[in-house]
Order: sequence, then C-alpha cells, then structure tokens
Amino acid sequence: MPPKEFSGYLKQNQNSLREQKLVSEAIGAALNCTGAAIGWIVVLGAAFSAPLTGGGSLPLTILSYSAAGASTVQCGISLKRLKNEYKEEGIKNDLMDSEEWYKDMSMALDAISLIGVAAAATSTIKLVRLTQSTAKKSYSEILKGLNRTERKRITEEAIRLQQPGISNKLLKKYVKSGEFSKRYSNFSIKKTYSNQLKDAVGASLAFTSSTISGNINALAIGIWETTHEE
Repeated sequence: MPPKEFSGYLKQNQNSLREQKLVSEAIGAALNCTGAAIGWIVVLGAAFSAPLTGGGSLPLTILSYSAAGASTVQCGISLKRLKNEYKEEGIKNDLMDSEEWYKDMSMALDAISLIGVAAAATSTIKLVRLTQSTAKKSYSEILKGLNRTERKRITEEAIRLQQPGISNKLLKKYVKSGEFSKRYSNFSIKKTYSNQLKDAVGASLAFTSSTISGNINALAIGIWETTHEE
C-alpha cells in the first residue's frame, strides 16, 4: 500500500475510533445522569413514603444518599468526558484514563453505586414478598389504591418486617400507643411502590453503566484475589 493511502487509512481508522468513543461517552453520560436524577427523586420522595421494607432506617438512608451522590459525581465526570470528545480533545480523556488516582476514584464510585444497586434489589425483593403475602395484587392494581382491610394487613406485615418475631399482643400495644401506624394511607403506600419502581430503574442504569465501564469485572477480580489470598 502506498504511503499516502496508508496514511489516509490510519486517519480514517482514528476518526472512526473517536466517533465510537464519542458515542460511548454519550451513552455513559445518559446512563449516569439519568440514574443520578432518579436517585435524588427517590431520596427526596422517601419522606412521603411508608416504611414498608425498612427503607426509613438510618443505614438504608445513608446508602441511598451515598449512591445518589456517587451517581451525581459520575454524571459530572461523564459530561466532562463527553465535552472533550465532542471538541475533539479526546486525548484529555486518554490521559485521565492512564492516571492511577482516576482509576481508583472510578472504582470507588462504581463500588458505592453497586452497593446502592444491592440495597435497591433487596428492598424490591422485600416489597414483592410483602405484596404476595398480603395484598396479592399487581403493582398497577396497588398504585390504583387499596381498601382499608388491605392497607391494615400490609401495615402489620411491614411492622413485622421491621420488628422480626414481634407478637400480635405487642404489635397491638405499639399501634395503640402510636409508636407504629395503625394503617398506612393510600398515598404513602402508592408513593412507596412508585419510589421502589424508580429505584429499581435507577439501579439497573447504574449496573449497566458499571458494566460498560468494565469496573464490575475489575471489582469481581479484586474480590476473588482477596478471597484466595486469605
């Protein structure tokens, strides 16, 4: 191949690679920023939700804020990287990727996001089990509203989830004293289910973003190495 044609071939390949990176950065920014927005919507909406799965507990609240915060930082980084690629300054991203501090920070942010994913998955499973054992209705039916009996039943089961092994006598005593609600409102139950759906969507976006970045594999390898060293 003549030198001139070879030079043109290399330039074409470089341009194609940059276009692929631009698309990749755009997808990453969309996933991270959408996930961050959903995360904060869920965190702020939790104030109006019923604690059906222990979602109001301090550890889960801290996890929610941490995951939303991590996604926000990832969103900012993704937008910066996208801007670099768009302005044909992708070399800045390449330099960033080669820095150890950036690799460590990306790994830490993904780890926080993935812990949030695990928490969201756990809450979703609890909510599904709670629904199956009480209301026996689909998500769409619950979002339309429950009757008084169904709301009382789901409230009692939620209390039992928060207080494992609690007796009926003690449960009634707590309800009578006002420590626990007698019956959650339709609004708070709907808000809980709506938030959980958003949380599940946000978790799937975070997981997808971490998969694309390749950090899930790196985290898995790190855990495997640590386990086998011991």
